[in-house]
Amino acid sequence: MISPLGGAWQEINLDALRFNLESVRAAVGSGVKIAAVVKADAYGHGMTECAAALWSAGADVIASASVREALCLRRVLSDAPLWSMGYASRDLLEAAIVNGITLTICDVEQARLLSDTAASLNMTARAHVKIDTGFHRLGIPSGEARGALPAIMSMPRLAIDGIFTHLALIDEEHDRAQASRFFSAVNPLALRGEDAPILHAADSIAAFRYPQWRLGMVRVGALLYGNVIADAPFKPRKAMRLCARIVSLRVVPPGEGVGYDESYRARRETIIATIPLGYADGLPRRLREQGQASVRGARVRYAGMPCMDQSMLDVTDAPGVSVGDIVTVLGGEGADSIPVEDFAAWIGSNRNEPLAMTGRRVPRLYYQNGEPVKVSDPLLADVTPQTSSLRHTLP
Repeated sequence: MISPLGGAWQEINLDALRFNLESVRAAVGSGVKIAAVVKADAYGHGMTECAAALWSAGADVIASASVREALCLRRVLSDAPLWSMGYASRDLLEAAIVNGITLTICDVEQARLLSDTAASLNMTARAHVKIDTGFHRLGIPSGEARGALPAIMSMPRLAIDGIFTHLALIDEEHDRAQASRFFSAVNPLALRGEDAPILHAADSIAAFRYPQWRLGMVRVGALLYGNVIADAPFKPRKAMRLCARIVSLRVVPPGEGVGYDESYRARRETIIATIPLGYADGLPRRLREQGQASVRGARVRYAGMPCMDQSMLDVTDAPGVSVGDIVTVLGGEGADSIPVEDFAAWIGSNRNEPLAMTGRRVPRLYYQNGEPVKVSDPLLADVTPQTSSLRHTLP
């Protein structure tokens, strides 16, 4: 039979997601809600599958970046509280309200529009209000918030579930200044008792760097997918491995160039391996400078820049390499892993970008309880083979 995985794929460990969420829960306590962030296709891990796993593992809220993401999630999560953290465009307000999506309000005019739209539907719109305390991306400026918040909260057909801000995480002095602006803006509202909106300011980093600011909810994203947070009291499990099979091996004599511009030139007799992953799949061309992959427990370097669809590796010093061997290019655990921290350093980025860069044409293989449970292929549509059949296709 033909493997639905092809020559390159992602492996997503849903058990790791559950472990990481449960570890966050144990650390922050039952009195703090957890918003599990699944924006950007769950940081490149597959939004619908990861959201379902995190909801079943005990997340209180499933958070996306956009209304479109939230509407996609509603197809698979009929009862979960879904919150869109970003800007909500006018043309999607009705769909969001009808589908029970909690929105984010960034100014008074947007709140008024949301209130009017909800009234026209004879429904109530739910929202969180964002306060800009110095990040300067979205939100009501903190100096205006004390006047704007009561006006927003008194608007008809509008239920304000939360008020929040986002820290820039530059240093403690700057973070404390932001927190002070936030508390100054919301302090009168915090005295409203049981009807007070949830206050929240902490993402994955701030939730553990500043436990005093966990407040009513923490917004956890990167940590769920395995990114290590310095102050967290546990080591998260990596949830993803991006890998490919070697499809070609060839010997290149000394002095020969490899790839576009022949930017890599063999200094000795060199064995070049080709894998069917390229920059369209999440391997940036700048990996040619110092990027590495792993095969048979050995680190190997890229031979020139990745092409759009394929990349070449110098496997001369990887003993016994053959066509069909599996190469890890990102993630995983153990001897053949490529830590996201290393990958990020090679391309001059943060740890989230490499995870989110995987192209749409790369299929995903999901594991749960140590067993393969689903293959998701965006090009060929979802397939859920019988377990015995799926094992047949595994690398």
